[in-house]
Amino acid sequence: MVKKIRILQLIIFDGIPQAFSNINKNSMQIKVRLFATLREGRGKEQMMDFTDIATPQAIFNRLDIPSADVAILLINGFDGKFDQPLKDGDTVSIFPPVGGG
Repeated sequence: MVKKIRILQLIIFDGIPQAFSNINKNSMQIKVRLFATLREGRGKEQMMDFTDIATPQAIFNRLDIPSADVAILLINGFDGKFDQPLKDGDTVSIFPPVGGG
């Protein structure tokens, strides 16, 4: 008799452990572009993988960016909301408040 073994992998998504039988099955990639002071220690652009519902707020959490530090949020070049669900291949651009006079 042949037994089939199903292996589950445990991953952490926004601090919450979640089990997935096939991590790549539901994964999506989001391009994140950062501007001005938000680039410090994070770089200019990066690809982020998500295996569950992705939102700009989830990106802020992963990058340790307080919501108060986000002045402009664009999703594929259009105004976005912090809780807006993202799709595979979306581009999220994040701008901090700009000072000056």
